[in-house]
Amino acid sequence: MEKSLSYTDKVKIGQNIRKITDALNQPCKKFSPFDVKEYALASQDWREEANFPESFLAERLVYLENLRIQESDKTYCHGDFHAENVLVDDELNVYVVDFADAMHAPVGYEQVYVVSALFCFERAYLEGYFGEYNVDEIVDLCMTWLPVHAWGHCPAADHLKPVSEITSFEIMRKRLRELIETKKGAMI
Repeated sequence: MEKSLSYTDKVKIGQNIRKITDALNQPCKKFSPFDVKEYALASQDWREEANFPESFLAERLVYLENLRIQESDKTYCHGDFHAENVLVDDELNVYVVDFADAMHAPVGYEQVYVVSALFCFERAYLEGYFGEYNVDEIVDLCMTWLPVHAWGHCPAADHLKPVSEITSFEIMRKRLRELIETKKGAMI
């Protein structure tokens, strides 16, 4: 049976995950041929797997085409922080597994998946990870990197339902803001 986590436990887990991502997300030489922007431009996952409306997809495409990622902004990234890849013991020590998707990418690429796929936007984890955070800054992080992330369509579709109503970035931004301001769901 899983241990029920208190708000304080979740804050501590968020803090421990931040220590791990800070240690991982260090400048390094490119070690993988994976390019986050190229992948995002080629991927059909937002259409085929998540069924986002064509108007949103067209706006996403323009966004991606205009996105500029500086090589100097890239760091080592695990790239796949979700609940199945993070283990927490009874003392709230955190262990990360499955580095198969590690890549050279901006820190925001890592953080957006931590926020959306691992923390499911839950306040206690966000507080642990970011400290006192500004909702607008988290929304901006999500709007910048969720459309780029290789699996960004998954948490977007899971948490911003129904996706048929996400017809523009403006609506996605509004939904993210509402979600982040009110989310009290569970993670680990």
